[in-house]
Amino acid sequence: MAAVSHLSVLLTVLLYLTASIAKPSVPRAGQSAARVGSVGSVGTSNLRQALAASPRMPFFPEGAEAADGAEGGALSGRGRAKRTSGAIPITECTFVYTEEGDFYLDYEGDPTKVCGAMFLAPANQRVQLRLTLDVPCSTGGMVSVTDGWDYQNQYLPMAQDHPKPDSERHTTLCGVEHTQAFESSQNAAQVSYLLPTPARFAVSVRHVRNPTPCSVMLGDSEVVTLRNFGKRRNCSVTTIYPSVVRILQLQVGVNEKHPNMEPETGTIHKCEKRGLEDYVQVAGLGMATELAGPETVFGSVCGLDTSAGRPMSILCGALNVRLVSSGRYDNAVTVFVKRMETEEEMLSADFFCDAEL
Repeated sequence: MAAVSHLSVLLTVLLYLTASIAKPSVPRAGQSAARVGSVGSVGTSNLRQALAASPRMPFFPEGAEAADGAEGGALSGRGRAKRTSGAIPITECTFVYTEEGDFYLDYEGDPTKVCGAMFLAPANQRVQLRLTLDVPCSTGGMVSVTDGWDYQNQYLPMAQDHPKPDSERHTTLCGVEHTQAFESSQNAAQVSYLLPTPARFAVSVRHVRNPTPCSVMLGDSEVVTLRNFGKRRNCSVTTIYPSVVRILQLQVGVNEKHPNMEPETGTIHKCEKRGLEDYVQVAGLGMATELAGPETVFGSVCGLDTSAGRPMSILCGALNVRLVSSGRYDNAVTVFVKRMETEEEMLSADFFCDAEL
């Protein structure tokens, strides 16, 4: 880690501790599924830009009949945003939910506040949303669905780790009397809303199997294996809290699809600086209250190694463990990511994204 003053480290830790109230409080392992706490800031600038840059798309002409086949959960037979038995009320501006369910919102309206519901599935699943609106376009209200999370003015997973360009990850909607389904590319999705006048909507959330998971959002300490399945692409593990990461197994840039020689074993460091195209990169992004900005890369490795590497504690607003693949190799990396819980852990972090203080 570059030399920094002890005061700078203390100020950085203080920023995280004072901002912890505004961070998503995702359930820990074994915790019952429920609304799990407010989030400080969804991606308000991205949402407002989407609203200004493109016309809102009505679900269905206002006053017309809903499409046939509306069913399930918080959606009535005609597709109207209506509370049904077992539906879960959205009572806070923003929250994170990690299990399937049917949600509804009856909102009094705040013309200045962007709110959002952030949904998280297991790493090997996608999030499927079935959304119904009662948000007349004439009022200026809107609801936006994001493929991933739009958090602290940053799309997660990041653009270089996602199969879609940023311009295609938002769908901005208004209208009444209709349902529409969406499915995320990874285990995270978000519904954001800006409602100047009273309006309501309902969303039914289901988790579906992802046969080739690539990028993953984590809500708690977990062991995750990233694979490229022989394709040229980036895959990543992302957290939005200070984390300790440890690479448990590594097979990156070896075992070429048509090998002519036996690969060497061991971990190679600074792979991209050596001109190698396949590697695992560990990077941090932003601070506790703002993720927009360039990543800070703390290291990269490649090679073939079944021995666990040393833990790296990283104090940043977000952590990215990125598997970069050229398509020439069948790459895989297994990592353990643990949330940093205490002030002592943060003060002794190996790396951090310095605040501009």
